[in-house]
Amino acid sequence: MQLRPLTSIRFLFALFVVLFHGVDFLKQSGIATTWPTIILAAISQGYIGVDFFFVLSGFILSYSYQNRLGNSKDNVAFWWARFARIYPAYLFAFAVFLPIAIYSAALSGQSRFALVTAAFQLTLTQSWIPAIALQWNTPAWSLSVEAFFYALFPFIFVRTHVLSNQHLMFFVIGAYTLSQIGALVGWCYGPTVAESSNSMLEFGELSPNDRDLFSMYFPILRLPEFLFGTTLGILFSRMPPLPTIWRRIALLTGWIGLGIGVVVIPPHVPDGMIGNGLLMPFLGLVLFGLAHSKSKVFGHASFVRLGDASYSVYLLHIPLWTWIQRTDFHFTHIQTSTPKIFLILYLTSLICISLLSLRFIETPARRFVRNRLKPGPTLSDVRFRISA
Repeated sequence: MQLRPLTSIRFLFALFVVLFHGVDFLKQSGIATTWPTIILAAISQGYIGVDFFFVLSGFILSYSYQNRLGNSKDNVAFWWARFARIYPAYLFAFAVFLPIAIYSAALSGQSRFALVTAAFQLTLTQSWIPAIALQWNTPAWSLSVEAFFYALFPFIFVRTHVLSNQHLMFFVIGAYTLSQIGALVGWCYGPTVAESSNSMLEFGELSPNDRDLFSMYFPILRLPEFLFGTTLGILFSRMPPLPTIWRRIALLTGWIGLGIGVVVIPPHVPDGMIGNGLLMPFLGLVLFGLAHSKSKVFGHASFVRLGDASYSVYLLHIPLWTWIQRTDFHFTHIQTSTPKIFLILYLTSLICISLLSLRFIETPARRFVRNRLKPGPTLSDVRFRISA
């Protein structure tokens, strides 16, 4: 059974991240001058969308792989299926941004660094290197983190899905606690670790973002969010569907908690704490409340399609913004003359190109990898109940 509402909600969180990365444009262009302060405050915490995707990833994989992992062939099948799911669109986004990266490297005389950056990005390992993690298509760091999660998932799952519900609840609490300890340690010592690592690798001076955001992009410090989602997914798969009233209570509590978390808490808590899992319990309530929802909106085919395209929306929004902004600067000047029209054109283009990417790149490439390059017969048995 496909959990269609959880596919649909991905689009909203992807859009949340897009607006977060565009918040400076919204303020400087004057578009947001008439917006309620609470809306801008929420958008400014849009990095919560990445936290949601990490939790959702573990949740859906646990739900999808019940009784499907247990030996090395199953593990290899899982890894190939994950590669087929994420890499084609990732490679497309990489190719879209590559000409800009090459041009910038040529102008700055950093061709050697660009080659190193390309190597780490193509192998999905950039998040381990502070000087490279946020280079080029910045959001791609999270796919490097996801690749780390996928490498570990079969070993995590076979050891957790046999636990009792009581032990799983302790595991959930432990994962949440660990995430906050890691966030606190990363906030306090992350910049020093990043500087030391960069010094040993001799990559030159580290930018303030690369240094200060270490705790938000370093894979090990984000692992508890994935563990939290994985354990919730196992618990969810064992439970009968919640009655409507309880689903609505969970959903309402989750949304209210997230709202408070992105509007009220930020002035009092470092961003690194909020973005590294502080609001996970509310994200979990949203997942439980939506999973078996009968909502006609979240279950509508068009919304589900947008949810399927959300992966490309997330990956392409920076490369496309860069291309459109530079093209406009040299030719049309819409951004300065009518910024609202520019924003509408950008968002429309992003959604349309993401849908095209889903239709003509992601889906065919995924099918090709699964059917033509599968390493063994077990891969054909892998079926997802939701696009994770």
